[in-house]
Amino acid sequence: MQAANNIDLNSLVLPTEVKGLEKKSGSLYFSKSVKNEVLIPTNFWGEVKSAGLHFVPKGTSLINGLSLAGGATGDANLNEVKITRKSGKELKTIEFDLSSGGDFNSHNFQLQPGDVVYLRKERFYENRIWYTSILSILATTLGSYLIYKKID
Repeated sequence: MQAANNIDLNSLVLPTEVKGLEKKSGSLYFSKSVKNEVLIPTNFWGEVKSAGLHFVPKGTSLINGLSLAGGATGDANLNEVKITRKSGKELKTIEFDLSSGGDFNSHNFQLQPGDVVYLRKERFYENRIWYTSILSILATTLGSYLIYKKID
């Protein structure tokens, strides 16, 4: 198995998906409540409350795995949850839409050792300051125009 510090992020996702990805020191999680079960290493990246390498019980579903990792942050885009799985020399990407709580497939999809679960940031939140600035300018302009019309 490849060490966590030797994984090239760019080989797992598109460069546009990791642009601006916050870099923190590594995190490793074990659940103290899980005993006498085989644990598998699974990576949770992006907009996950406890992003990092988690050891989850074998047979854990995508939904339960995300829950063990603390769940999605408020900024997560749940429409495009990506799982990257290495199979031999190939990387396979599987997408799920969890925006309405998931479907049958996402509840039954079992995580495997080395899977990378990636939740990217919602694009609206990336540009929130820009939208807020534009709306402020429009509101000020409209207010000024209405005051000007009222004075005339």
